[in-house]
Amino acid sequence: MKNTIKLIGFFIVIVLINLAITACATTGKQIAYDESLPNDKVALIHYWNPIPIIEYNGISVNWKAERVALGFGVKSIQIKIPGGDTVFILNGTDNSYNVTYNDVPFKFNFENGKEYTIVIIGPNITIYNGNSYNKKNNLATFNMYKGQTLTESNGKKVTN
Repeated sequence: MKNTIKLIGFFIVIVLINLAITACATTGKQIAYDESLPNDKVALIHYWNPIPIIEYNGISVNWKAERVALGFGVKSIQIKIPGGDTVFILNGTDNSYNVTYNDVPFKFNFENGKEYTIVIIGPNITIYNGNSYNKKNNLATFNMYKGQTLTESNGKKVTN
């Protein structure tokens, strides 16, 4: 009986440690799933949006940029992820544009060793090259109104 209680106690400690690690990994700070990966093996994303990312490739996360009183209105967070095909699930409301994302998937192929900026304005999600939201650095803009539709690529309008 005492051994059973010790074993149950051991498993409870393991579960609590795992919960603590998960909580630290989802604080919205700079995140990498493997900190030992060099910069050329991850994509660095500057996320400027109040719409939280609640899931990354099937993993629950809590990535939300903070609102600020002045300036752009949102303070960016930095996200480090392994490059490749990525699916973010967005869930939240941007009252500035009266747009709500309810578990909306957003897909993009982020390349290792590259830096990106994601900006959401209303139903549009724009990916910029580097740490910039300058139009000349526009890689792609997607309208998310009825699914994910590419509307601009490398600064040029796309006709569907």
